[in-house]
This record gives sequence, structure tokens and C-alpha cells, in this order.
Amino acid sequence: MEFDYDFEREEKRTKFKKAFFSFFFTFLAMAAAVTLAWAITHYAFEKTNMVGDSMESTLSAGDTLLINKLAYYRHAPERFDVVVFEVSGREHSFYSIRRVIGLPGEKVEIRDGYVYINDELLEEPVNTEPMLIEGLALKGTCRP
Repeated sequence: MEFDYDFEREEKRTKFKKAFFSFFFTFLAMAAAVTLAWAITHYAFEKTNMVGDSMESTLSAGDTLLINKLAYYRHAPERFDVVVFEVSGREHSFYSIRRVIGLPGEKVEIRDGYVYINDELLEEPVNTEPMLIEGLALKGTCRP
């Protein structure tokens, strides 16, 4: 009677288990890294570029910006903050970059090229030139 037993079977099984768990944990780590990267770029930070010259002296066309999407979860925007918001058009969505001047409940006017808030001249911390084209504010079409 011949006894046929594979004495290396346990060793093969152990190698297979090690290879399987190594592959599984590598796959799991990669999936976690991709999920974390997606969550960070989708909910926390995003990179964009400045287009146009509407923020000249602070930002120039072509400047790269890192948008902190978590900034206003704890507090509202304050005067002179630079904010980025998404504007949806008919064909495309894009980001618009602006500086906060008026806060909720304030009366903002542009007279003789200068900004007045609640009838007081706004003292700006940056050197700005008088506004020569008041745009929609001059026509009275801006609403809170």
C-alpha cells in the first residue's frame, strides 16, 4: 500500500494565503487612496486659474489659485475676503473670483467712482483706482 501525501501542501497553501492577502491589502490601500484623493478634491480643495483682469493688483490673469472649500463652514465671508463661486451658464459652468465688499443688510453705493457703504466712504486696505464704469450698480439694477 502506497501512501500518497503531499508534504509541501501546507507550505503551498501558506504562500498562496500570503500572496492573496498581500494583493488584497494593496488593492484596499489603493482604493482608499483614490477615494481620499477624490474626496479632498471634490469637497475640500480645488485648483483653478485666474482668467481676466477683474481682480488686477491682487490677482493677475493666469495666476493659479487653490480654492479652500472648507473655509466658510464655520463663519460667513467677511469684508475684503476673496471668494470663488461657481456660475452656471447656458453652455458651461465656470468659477468667478470676486472680493466681498458689501455684507448682508448693508446699502452699497458707488458715487463719483468711490464705494460707499451705508453712506460712509469705504476705506479699502488696498490701493484701488476710482471706478470709472459703475456698471449695474449705477443703473440701480443690483438687488440684495
